[in-house]
Amino acid sequence: MNKLCCATFLLCIAASGFAQEPASHQPASAPAAPALKLPQQTESEIEKGLIHLDVTVTDASGKPVSGLDRADFKLLDKDAPARILTFHAVGAASTEPDAAPTEMILVIDEVNLLDVDWRQAEKAVDKFLRRNGGRLAIPVSVYRLSVYGMRATSQPSTDGNAVADEMAKIRGLRWAWQPPEPICKDCISTPKERIDPDLHSQAALGSIALKARRKPGRKLVVWISFGWPLEKLLNYFYTITEFSTRLREARITLYRVNEWFDPKVNAEPPYDYHDFLDGVKSEADASSANLTLEVLATQSGGAVHGAMKYLPAAIGNVAQGYMDQVVAGTIDRIVAENSAFYSLSFDPPRTEHVDEYHDLKVLIGKPGLAVHTNTGYYDQPVYYNQPRSAAKHLTVEQLEQMLDAGRRGSKAQLAKDLSTVELTEQMSTAKLISWQNRLPDKKIGQALVAVADASAFLELPAAEIPAAPKPSLAEQSDQFSRIARYVADRSHMLPTLFATRITQRYEEPRQGENETWKTARADRSLSPAESTAVTILYRNGSDVEEPGAGIEKKAKKNTRSLETHGTFGPILSTVVADAAHGKLVWGGWEKGQSGPLSVFRYSVPENISHYDISHCCYPEHLGGTVFHRTAGYHGKIVFDPNTGAIMRLTVQTVLNEKLLLIRSDIAVEYSPVDIGGSICTCPVRSVSITRGRTVRPIREWDEIFETYGPFETLLTDVSFRDYHRLSSTSRILPGFQEVPDKKK
Repeated sequence: MNKLCCATFLLCIAASGFAQEPASHQPASAPAAPALKLPQQTESEIEKGLIHLDVTVTDASGKPVSGLDRADFKLLDKDAPARILTFHAVGAASTEPDAAPTEMILVIDEVNLLDVDWRQAEKAVDKFLRRNGGRLAIPVSVYRLSVYGMRATSQPSTDGNAVADEMAKIRGLRWAWQPPEPICKDCISTPKERIDPDLHSQAALGSIALKARRKPGRKLVVWISFGWPLEKLLNYFYTITEFSTRLREARITLYRVNEWFDPKVNAEPPYDYHDFLDGVKSEADASSANLTLEVLATQSGGAVHGAMKYLPAAIGNVAQGYMDQVVAGTIDRIVAENSAFYSLSFDPPRTEHVDEYHDLKVLIGKPGLAVHTNTGYYDQPVYYNQPRSAAKHLTVEQLEQMLDAGRRGSKAQLAKDLSTVELTEQMSTAKLISWQNRLPDKKIGQALVAVADASAFLELPAAEIPAAPKPSLAEQSDQFSRIARYVADRSHMLPTLFATRITQRYEEPRQGENETWKTARADRSLSPAESTAVTILYRNGSDVEEPGAGIEKKAKKNTRSLETHGTFGPILSTVVADAAHGKLVWGGWEKGQSGPLSVFRYSVPENISHYDISHCCYPEHLGGTVFHRTAGYHGKIVFDPNTGAIMRLTVQTVLNEKLLLIRSDIAVEYSPVDIGGSICTCPVRSVSITRGRTVRPIREWDEIFETYGPFETLLTDVSFRDYHRLSSTSRILPGFQEVPDKKK
């Protein structure tokens, strides 16, 4: 959605800021576009980097190091220096606290511990929670993973006694995750042979990650377990990339804590996890070992705690006391070393390859310090806008030749050929209408409209630009004065009126269920989608829809749409007022119905702009809110030099390419219209184009979540017709007959 919000119309002609034409220019018959200096990006406009890292720095004793600044850090992406875009110190002695407190999730893994072991772990966690009168340094929640799924305490809390009391009520815990076909919702135990422990455990961790990514702040996940057994080697490349991405997005640092030894599984360890810590670059290199708990923990910036010791159950209370001490001490150490950390972000390089692995190194310019953060990430083409590579670029003349030849061939083929065309020049409305009359086929006509509308912000062909001398600066100032008077008086000149607004929306094909979210699809053609025809009422400077007037096809839920408001009045006053305080230059001439039209080019920086845009919506892990911004913009004002009447207006935004919305442009055409015997200049056509990131629903680990998808273009073509005044009618009846009162 884009919307022009009307500003108070205070126009100072002396501040219009006309600039001299650049020294290099072409003859008036084919003037070059002046080299406008567009609004410059300020430091505040540079958005947060696309990749976020939490970095913990410790000294030789394992204590966190605070007090470092951006200059102390160097980031290497595939051994190449990467620019750190944002940097915040969080925790001890920090003046920039994190937006949300770090929280801890303790997972008691009943699936991958012997019964005696997980019961010892349960008691050790209980004792940890109740120490110090139950006062915890950070909010903690407890998850219990069993063969039936995963139960959890209600919410993170710093009240350890409350968390411990809740943990003890196993049946009273909420279900945080269950496999697709749970064995028994109300059971507590069952033979472990009935599940696949490694896949079961990975799905549980994935569920934690997907829920955690919806919440702000950092999460320390402590998985109390001897790890996930290796029963087979499979190609798990897709799941590897998912864990790497989702754990990082959720800001999860994973730890494995183990002080037990299971003779069945670990008597002869089948692998050394250190051999699998390097990032997996292709399907051929992937195995289930790359998805084990120890590997995922280390790659997330966490660690593997605990020696592989066998403590027989016969030791009894001695073993339990040892467990209490070791588990509590390990958790304390994890909390302490993350009490101060650094949050930074950067942009990945562009790539054409899906799942391109990048190893990361964060270096500190001081000796003797250790750095703990994500060891790598997977770069995706979808992180940036991708150009349309399959388009056929034509001039207006070449398109006319194509249309002329296509009329004698297959209509279906001509419509298909048009879907690949991108013009290098603007196709005027007059020429579009001329060709629509010669191409009566509806599909061809719709395809041609999409091609013409997409060219609305380009320059006209040189042959269509009239040859006329450039006015002096004084004449230009006088012309702009006429524009200002016209806009200021326009709301009084237009009567209260009705009109029919016909809207045709165009959109790119939707991605199929089996198509990846990671790159743009090959077919980027714009096809007709929703269309509406409604009656609008213009009164006192604004236009509104009349409820129930006209025919409208209602959009289905979640239909992609683009709405434009203000084409009657607010867009003119807003742009002219902003342009008067921005930068104006002479832009040449264009042909009009009754003579040459003057053109001014303008640019408006963001700090004085009144152009508001909005776009729905961020994915859920970024808040799910509507994107809203006041944008800098530039464009053309095409007007009658004698009266100042604006006949065409374009607005093109200046947006950072990393934003949710990277384009939000409007072109409006006006023309004299006979309304009840009076000639009024009214909008007859508008084109709106946006391009922004899509949000794709993804299913993984038995959860549905949202992530950014490919960029998408939406185009709206609007025409206005059937203008007529709002008026009342009356009739004088020849006679009058009193109606009898039935109550008498």
